[in-house]
Amino acid sequence: MKWGSLTLQSDQQQKAMALGILLLLLILLYSLVIRPVFHYYQTALDEAERLEFELARYHNILNNRKTYEALLQRDLDQISRSGYFVTGDKSSIAAANLRTYLRDVVVGVGAQLSSTQDLSDREDAEIPDVGLKVNVTGDINQLSKIFLTLEAGQPLLYLEEVEIIANARRLRQPQRGKSQLQASQIQAQNPDVLNVRFHLIGFLEPEGV
Repeated sequence: MKWGSLTLQSDQQQKAMALGILLLLLILLYSLVIRPVFHYYQTALDEAERLEFELARYHNILNNRKTYEALLQRDLDQISRSGYFVTGDKSSIAAANLRTYLRDVVVGVGAQLSSTQDLSDREDAEIPDVGLKVNVTGDINQLSKIFLTLEAGQPLLYLEEVEIIANARRLRQPQRGKSQLQASQIQAQNPDVLNVRFHLIGFLEPEGV
């Protein structure tokens, strides 16, 4: 009886071991074969759906090409008439036009345009632009008006590397007999004039606009 019981127990252990090995093989088969194949199939299916969507979109654009071209031309015409760009077929002409506009702004507020110099083209600029190196002399109020007009008006402009050099004019020393209060009043009525340098940058109209 004992020998038969041991044999039965050994058979059960062998069956359990065989089932364990079979289960392990199934797990390995799923991990190494079935799962990668399923993942590849799902990825290929997603890519096919994406390509189908893109193809349908391009097909729609192609069928409505004339409509889209008309809308694009309309937008380009609006941009061209917006006044955002510095006018001029060439960089030199655009720089001259920008210089004229700057001079009108500076003279209009009573300041002095001391000098201007063309800036070299910037190769890293995403949009073609034109720039001037500017030297302006004026008081604080005049300079504030100049900066506000340049940056808030048209064409679209922005300032870089603004640098206040020095006071361009100094008040004379109070004359003898004048009180300190009188000297302060004279100084308030005659503020110092500042000499300011900055780069003025504007955008050129893109080709095709």
